[in-house]
Amino acid sequence: MAFSPDGKTLAVASDDGPPALWDVATGRQVGPPLASGTGPVYGLTFSPDGKTLATAGIDAARLWNVDYVVDVLPQLCRDVGGSFTPAMWAKYVPQGLVYRKICP
Repeated sequence: MAFSPDGKTLAVASDDGPPALWDVATGRQVGPPLASGTGPVYGLTFSPDGKTLATAGIDAARLWNVDYVVDVLPQLCRDVGGSFTPAMWAKYVPQGLVYRKICP
């Protein structure tokens, strides 16, 4: 396990599944588990800015852009270059979030 530098996110890995991120305040999983490869993950750590998670397993070491997973809406606005239509929202935003205007 590893806490993000701001203490808001907990990354958890095990030998029987992919790593997952958890919101410490709500106790809810943030996004889907990270697709880590074929083997178990034995270690993980956040970068000092909390935007990258490094994982090490039997098959590989990987770097994950977790800033996108934890704070997805601002990143999506930058990616699409403006406001979302309802169709874009349905395509890109995780299920469970009700459509609203989020981009400037």
